[in-house]
Amino acid sequence: MSNDVRLLKKAHSLRMPTEAWARFQGCPGWYSESYIGIDFFSEDDRSWVISESIFSEAAYDGRPDNKYFLSLLMNQGTSNALEADFGAGEFLRPSRPGCLVFGDERSIRKLQGVGPFHSVIISIDCDEFHRRMATTTGDALIPLEYLLTRTFCEVKTERLILALMQSYRRQSIDDNAMSREEIKDQLVMQLMTNLNVKTAAVNENDKIKKERITRVIEYIHANCVRKITRDELASVAGVEAHHFTRLFRQTIGETPKRYLMNVRMNRAIEMMHRLEPTVAIADIAASCGFDYPSHFCAEFRRHTGTTPESFRREIYNY
Repeated sequence: MSNDVRLLKKAHSLRMPTEAWARFQGCPGWYSESYIGIDFFSEDDRSWVISESIFSEAAYDGRPDNKYFLSLLMNQGTSNALEADFGAGEFLRPSRPGCLVFGDERSIRKLQGVGPFHSVIISIDCDEFHRRMATTTGDALIPLEYLLTRTFCEVKTERLILALMQSYRRQSIDDNAMSREEIKDQLVMQLMTNLNVKTAAVNENDKIKKERITRVIEYIHANCVRKITRDELASVAGVEAHHFTRLFRQTIGETPKRYLMNVRMNRAIEMMHRLEPTVAIADIAASCGFDYPSHFCAEFRRHTGTTPESFRREIYNY
């Protein structure tokens, strides 16, 4: 199969969600017309936007948003290099899958090249980026010129970008808000590693204090039927968000995401013992914080080794 055919098939698989259409309506025609296909996700406050895109040429709409962006080249149907200048010097990104570019939308002087280009692009609010930088390094004002003046290939960064895209694609069927925040922190930390900046670490013996971990556990039990973010739990524990998962695991012996899932499963089992068998499995799933019964059934089987229906038949012997 030729590269052009692969790109065309991929373009057909990418959706154009309503939010993306609304965004492109305010763009210059030449800019929106350059897109062949796009899969687009965004946080409610637009602090993080991620898209998988195929476009016919390098495109910049001319609006200097307060954003950094990180672009991963997946594939392309051209041998042309991307020409870029983010205000710190001009450089070329070669036509090689896996190449990464970190840019500053506030200072783009050149971004051009004839595609087609297939990329995954993360756009991050500058203030949000500096906040996460400060929590990982203790300094929000680290110079970024090294990242802004060259292309680079780095497997860990590439894997984190793809993991973040996958987490957004699965958000409708999986409660992964905590793991998504961890990926974001790891991504910022990895970029800092590329700058040879030391990131703050925690000792293997460090744990959350007993009274604080008690508050965290009580908070999880009280709020288990809704999505709980890692930042919420870190705030309750009184620790930095990017350290929370590791500290929780060192204190409790499992990740907060798995602990939350176990709380939900125990709640479901208790409800099956208490409620009449006529109550629908979907209603039990919703009462335990699951948006989709299929996700509930998969987690239930992973937790118990059997399906919810089989488990309930065993209870009531019917």
